[in-house]
Amino acid sequence: MMSPYEIKKEICEIGRRIYNDGFVAANDGNISVKVSDNEYYCTPTGVSKGFMTPDMIIRIDGNGNKIEGKLNPSSEIKMHLRVYRERPDVGAVVHAHPPIATSFTVAGVPMDKYVLPEAVLTLGAVPTCVYGTPSTEEIPDSLQPYLQTNDAFLLKNHGALTVGNTLTKAFFLMEEVEFSAKITFYASQLGGVEEIPCDELMKLCSDVDPMPFAEVEEVLREAFGCPWQEEFQEIQEKPLGSASIAQVHRAVLKTGEEVVIKVQRKGIYEIMARDIGLMKKAVKLLPPVSIKEAVDLNLVLEELWRVTQEEMNFLTEAANMEEFARRNKDIAYVRTPVLYKEFTTHHVLVMEYIEGYPIDEKEVLEKEGYDLEEIGTKLVDHYIKQVMDDGFFHADPHPGNVHISDGKIVWIDMGMMGRLSDRDRELISDAIQGIAINDIGMIQDAVLALGEFRGKPDQSKLYEDISSLMIKYGKLDMGNIDVAEAMQDLMEVMKTNRISMPHGLTMLARGLTQMEGVLAEICPQINMVEIASARIKGDFLRNFNWKKELKSGGKNLYRAIHKTIEIPSLAADALQGYMKGQTRVNLDLHVSKDLAELLRRLVRNIVMGLWVMALLISSSIICTTNMKPKLWGIPAIGAIGYLMAFVIVMYVFIKHFLSRK
Repeated sequence: MMSPYEIKKEICEIGRRIYNDGFVAANDGNISVKVSDNEYYCTPTGVSKGFMTPDMIIRIDGNGNKIEGKLNPSSEIKMHLRVYRERPDVGAVVHAHPPIATSFTVAGVPMDKYVLPEAVLTLGAVPTCVYGTPSTEEIPDSLQPYLQTNDAFLLKNHGALTVGNTLTKAFFLMEEVEFSAKITFYASQLGGVEEIPCDELMKLCSDVDPMPFAEVEEVLREAFGCPWQEEFQEIQEKPLGSASIAQVHRAVLKTGEEVVIKVQRKGIYEIMARDIGLMKKAVKLLPPVSIKEAVDLNLVLEELWRVTQEEMNFLTEAANMEEFARRNKDIAYVRTPVLYKEFTTHHVLVMEYIEGYPIDEKEVLEKEGYDLEEIGTKLVDHYIKQVMDDGFFHADPHPGNVHISDGKIVWIDMGMMGRLSDRDRELISDAIQGIAINDIGMIQDAVLALGEFRGKPDQSKLYEDISSLMIKYGKLDMGNIDVAEAMQDLMEVMKTNRISMPHGLTMLARGLTQMEGVLAEICPQINMVEIASARIKGDFLRNFNWKKELKSGGKNLYRAIHKTIEIPSLAADALQGYMKGQTRVNLDLHVSKDLAELLRRLVRNIVMGLWVMALLISSSIICTTNMKPKLWGIPAIGAIGYLMAFVIVMYVFIKHFLSRK
């Protein structure tokens, strides 16, 4: 714990460093450090940061009132206090005017380029806050949308602000902002900025720091109510893998079985709940005309939170493992790790350790004598079985979750599973059948039945959009269809028509896309659509319910005959109504753009004609009187009426000839 004098001395040292680095000029900039929940040290106003002494530092309360000090606190202290109120984890704030970073804000150029790996990990994309008048609440308000997600901010025409749990970290972040801005600027002068490729960015962002083993031990102690040594012979301290929600360790039970322990990170539920809540608040801040019009972001976030909750509940994952094992026990080439229920809790999951290779390790698998084409075919066939037969499928089949062991496909990590009802699967089959026979109406009916509409659907527009899809894919051989692209196109159609996909279909779209990626990696010549099509056709023939179809057909035939018998009487009623003048016909016309323009011109010309006729008649009546004043020997009002009628006629003729061109 630093003493008050040491804190003041550190503030002066950082002040000298930002001055010597050229981040501030004259009396610019300000620094603050949190002492307690309602007490802070800050730099004074009107003093150069390069020439401060400890006795100049001011002590203030949470409202900005001076508690101790000869000088007055910085006029910009409002934005510091806003940060501390919104971010309890922040211990220090630095505000400066680094020249190049500030130039980005003045020029209106965002600092959103990912150019340095170090900057990606420490900064990310630095947001530029809207302009606010210095020393007012406008600047704190401009920070508000980004406070929970960022530690560095650019202030429009007003420099930069960085925060950290210590003053040193906040200052280092300021240096990082300016350095990143400098590199980006130099690169633009040399010919352009080349960002880090997306796949490399994913590698950077996916590298999660492992949870310390002491923390793992604490989670296990809370889960079991005793030290882990009482249940396990050994737990390897080095994790097999580490992710944002949990990490995995290899272990040995007291009975000698080799197992894998999945341990959830402490406090992850609260962190994820906070992040989702913040994203929902951010959605509310979006302007009325934005992406919100095309995508219901609240629904997206609800879906994300639902999936995240499923992943964080290891008891749910355990139940999924048992169900998956039960449904696939008769599949000779599929294996599911054995679950140890007695050691599984909400935050800890223990399962059998299976030695194997990730499915994307092509060279290793080929070296071990595996036929990659056979593996790929079995993988797809089994996945289609999960979807169409079971209605219970793995929704996250990336290579890390699919291993090969002793010639069998091993499915692991069942935290994210998808479900499809019998109705959903039947409708999907109808849609596939519609594609096969090029029946747009059949596809439309399936989409209408599957989707959830926001508002009244425009069926004519949906029909046109599906027709456009069929033009693109209907003439392709099944083997040439790109599943990922087709799913993307279909989702675009649904988005355009304001259709929300049910939870199960969203998970299926994710799973199919990942499956195609796996196939492209291990065996690109295999086409998932061809295998799926063959299986669905086979299942259709095997499972065709003749009794059901005959019953349904009989009902439809009976209804058709019944309606046919009624036609003469209905026609007689309609004719009688017409003779009495009681017949009404309601038409809903959808006209083309050209027809609409023609109708508009017609109505316009009719209105103009009526105006001309009214002017001529009224003017002629006035001219029969001796009304004064007169113009050209006739009443002036009548003359003006004739002139206006002439102008209108000429206008109509000119518009007519121009429109013909």
